[in-house]
Amino acid sequence: MPDISDYLLSKYKEVFQISYVLSPILKNDTYNHVLIEEDNSSHFQKLTITNVPQNSILLDLRKVSKLNLGDKMNKVFKDTSGLFKCCDYLLLFSMDKQIFLIYIEMKSKGYKEEDISQKFKGAYCFINYCDTILEQFFGLQDLSSTPIKINKVLISKAILNKQPTNTNVSSIKDFCHYQVTINKKSASIQFKKLCKDLLTKM
Repeated sequence: MPDISDYLLSKYKEVFQISYVLSPILKNDTYNHVLIEEDNSSHFQKLTITNVPQNSILLDLRKVSKLNLGDKMNKVFKDTSGLFKCCDYLLLFSMDKQIFLIYIEMKSKGYKEEDISQKFKGAYCFINYCDTILEQFFGLQDLSSTPIKINKVLISKAILNKQPTNTNVSSIKDFCHYQVTINKKSASIQFKKLCKDLLTKM
C-alpha cells in the first residue's frame, strides 16, 4: 500500500470525471499548474503556479458551481443561499505523509467578503462530502488519522495607490489565509508562496 496521502490523490484521479482533475504540466524541467479565468473581460486571464510537486492535482471546482445544486436542493433545505457555492480551484498534494489542500478563488474585479467566505466554505463541504463518498462506496481508507493542512488563497487584481475599504488586512484574515495580488493579464507565482505558512509549520 502506498503512502496514504499519495493513495488519496490516486483515488481522486480514479473516481472523478477527467475534466475535473488536472495534472501538472512539465515545462523546462519543472511541474506547473495553469489557472485560467473564464471571463474574457477579466483584468487577468491566466496564472501559472510554478514548481508544484509532481504528485499534485488541481481540481476545477468551477464546474461544481455550474451544476446549480442550490436549485435542486431547495426542496430539502429551506434556505440554500450560499450553501452550494464553490471557489475556483483546489490544489491537492502530499508531502511527508501529510495531505495539503490549497483552496483558491480568483477575483479580477470587486468582491464581497461574504461571497468569498461562502465559496471557501462551500468547497470545503463539497470536498468533505466527496471524501465520505470515496470511503463508503469506493473503498477509500479512513483518513481520520492522516494529518491534513489547509490554506485558503484569494487571488485578486492589485490595487495601486489605495487600500480598498472591503479588503483591509484584518477582514482578509477573517475569510482567507492569504491574498495574492496581480496586475498582469498573465502572471506566475511560486508554489511555495501559496503554502509557505503550511510548510513552515511542519
